[in-house]
This record gives sequence, C-alpha cells and structure tokens, in this order.
Amino acid sequence: MIWTACSSNPSKAGAADGQKTEADTTEVASKAAETVDPAEQAPALNFTVYNLMDLVTHYGNSELAEKSGLTFIYNDTQEDGEVDDIQIVYGFDVEKAQKEALGYSLKVKSPHACYFQVDLDTSTRIGLYFASKDDAKAFHESLKAQKPFDYEDETFYIHPMTRSDGVHYLAVDVPYGDDQYETRYVIYQPEEKGSFCYIEIEPYV
Repeated sequence: MIWTACSSNPSKAGAADGQKTEADTTEVASKAAETVDPAEQAPALNFTVYNLMDLVTHYGNSELAEKSGLTFIYNDTQEDGEVDDIQIVYGFDVEKAQKEALGYSLKVKSPHACYFQVDLDTSTRIGLYFASKDDAKAFHESLKAQKPFDYEDETFYIHPMTRSDGVHYLAVDVPYGDDQYETRYVIYQPEEKGSFCYIEIEPYV
C-alpha cells in the first residue's frame, strides 16, 4: 500500500512546495505499520523435496511431519463396508473448523497456509493444498528444477513428462539397468480446488 504524505502545518519548510519533512515521514511510517496486517508478513513454509518424500513415504509418522514444519491436524475414519475410509492431515497455519462426514473443513490462519492430506481406502490418494497459488506454483517449479537426490539409500530423479492427452506431470523415478527408470510417484501441476491450490501426488508403489 502506498501512502501520500500531507503536512498538517502549511508553514513548515518544504510543505508548500511538496517536499516531505521528517515529521511527515515519521507519520507515514507510523500509519503504514498500523495498517499492515501481521498475517500478510507471515513467512511461507520452507518445504523441500526431502520433506515431501518423508510425508508420502511415512505419512503415519507425525514426528517426520513436524520435522517438515507441519503439525498434526487430524486422523479420521469413516466406516464404509469392508474397507474403512481413512483421512490423515498435517498442516501449516490451518486449524480444524466444522466436522464433515470424513475429516473436517479447515480454517486458514495466514496467506501462506498449506496442508498435506492422505486418503486411504482401496487406494491411496495424496495431495498438497496451498492457500496461495503463488506458493503452489513456486513449490512445483522447485520440484521441476530439482537435481537428482538421495533418499533412504536410493537415488531419485524428477523428470518432466507429458501424457498422450497433453497433461503435464513430474515423474519421480529411480534408475535401474541401462537408462531405465521405475516411477515411484507422479506429481501433477497445481490446480484450483475450492479456496486452495492443489497438487495431486499419485503413488506408483
């Protein structure tokens, strides 16, 4: 936000010709400090590919989630025939709001809020949700630019790929043989889902 300084005393030197005095500058700085929402100054979560691997590999381990900067939000179960539906959520600057059939709606506490969600039934569905579209895009771009990295005694590569239907995604691969790769996870591009920007992560293990 830009403030325009106005002198309350026309007789001050520099006021008549539009120059700011020291008093004006102090007043402007004071007004700006009072106007800025503290939440707007909250830093984004420093989330890395290693934190992501911890979560997708060990989503039941709350200690690893907290190591990444996320806190445990809830673990909820809904009976559904022979296989129960389970939803696990870890978050940053979010809190539980209303109870839903499975899980809870979440209340955002800052513009950089985000959460990691796993849904388990007959399959595993994983997603990262960001309150800020810019945060989601920045994290996705950081994955796209990620160089080969070691995790739990394996070397992983992230390869940008395109499906036959034109959908772009990132393949998280481990090498084997001569120039062969086994895909462990597929990470899709950010897309809007309700009030959040969502990155779907599809496990291949």
